[in-house]
Amino acid sequence: MLRLNRCPGVLCLLMLFVSSEMNAAATILPATTLQKMLIDVETMQASFTQVTNDSNHNSVQSSAGDLWLGAVARFRIETTSPFRQTLVSDGVDFWSYEEDLEQVVVQTLETDVKKVPILLFGSKDQNLLENYQVSIYEEDREKVQSFILEPLSTESVFEVITLSFVDSNPIEISIRDSLGQNTKIEFRETRLNTVILDKVFQFKVPDGTDVIDDR
Repeated sequence: MLRLNRCPGVLCLLMLFVSSEMNAAATILPATTLQKMLIDVETMQASFTQVTNDSNHNSVQSSAGDLWLGAVARFRIETTSPFRQTLVSDGVDFWSYEEDLEQVVVQTLETDVKKVPILLFGSKDQNLLENYQVSIYEEDREKVQSFILEPLSTESVFEVITLSFVDSNPIEISIRDSLGQNTKIEFRETRLNTVILDKVFQFKVPDGTDVIDDR
C-alpha cells in the first residue's frame, strides 16, 4: 500500500500550552515564573486556529480544531480543517489517524522536549527549562505578557517559541523554525485544570482502517 504522510502541523504546537498565576514581581527570573506555570497545569482544553507563514510572510498552511492536554505527556488533537486528522498520545505511544486515507500510524512517543515542545506542558520536571534561554517581552497589546524561549541545543526543531498570555490564560503560541517559517496558534474557549477522562488519551482504531506500526 502506498503510504501517504502529511506533516501534522498542529503537532508542532502542540506541542505547546500552559497557564497559571502570573507573578508580576520583577525580581523573579522569567524561567522561574514560567516553570511554576508549567508545573501548575494539570489539564487544558481549547479550540485552536493555526497559520504557518514562510520566510516571506506568505501563508503556506492553515488549520483549525480542538485539543486536550493532560499530565505525563498525554494529549489529543483533532483537526477539523482543512482535513480531518486525529493525533493522540497516551504518554507511551503516539497515533496519527487520517480519516480520509483510512490510515493510522502508531509510533513510540518522542519524549525529548527539544523536539516535541508540547511536552513542556504538565511536566513536573524542575529542570525542564535548563535547555532554554527564557525572557519576558511586554507587548503593546493590553495585558498581554509573552515568554520567549530560545533553545540552547542545536538539535531543536525550532529557533524561538513565544508563549503569550492575558492574565493567567494562554492566548497564543508562535514558533519560528530554522527555515524562517513562523507558525502561530491562537486559542479560544480555553479551560484549565478540569477533569479529562483517561479514554480521551486512548485511540481506538476504526473498523476498516489500515494500521502502520512503526514502533
